[in-house]
Amino acid sequence: MERAALREAHGAPVVAAAKRAPPVRPSFTGVAGGVIGFGILLALTVLIAGGASDRSRLWSVPLAVFSGVFLAAAIISARPYPSRQRNLRVIVVGSMLAGAAGVYPYGIELLILMAPPISLVAIAAGLVFQGGKTAAS
Repeated sequence: MERAALREAHGAPVVAAAKRAPPVRPSFTGVAGGVIGFGILLALTVLIAGGASDRSRLWSVPLAVFSGVFLAAAIISARPYPSRQRNLRVIVVGSMLAGAAGVYPYGIELLILMAPPISLVAIAAGLVFQGGKTAAS
């Protein structure tokens, strides 16, 4: 006998089989934003730490940490994490706040350079161009 028939015969409630969630595909937009942001910030870190700038070498430390955030965005976008959108949204908000705070020490150029990668990660997080949603659904 099948399991459902055995359960019915003994008076136990029949429980429907749990549906598996479809596998999550990689978000290439998030990977691109993460890699571009990581590359830009790593290049700025190397320029400041290498002495090509008039700033102290200590100013390269926040940029290195900030570049690690974008590397995490690329990894999260490439792997099938169940809470990918939530994690990417936290990264987008943190990146926007860090970029705004970085205007004072690094200038507005940092915010201008970081706008494309932050936008790509925001698209991957579903904050922009959510698409397919209508008033009827």
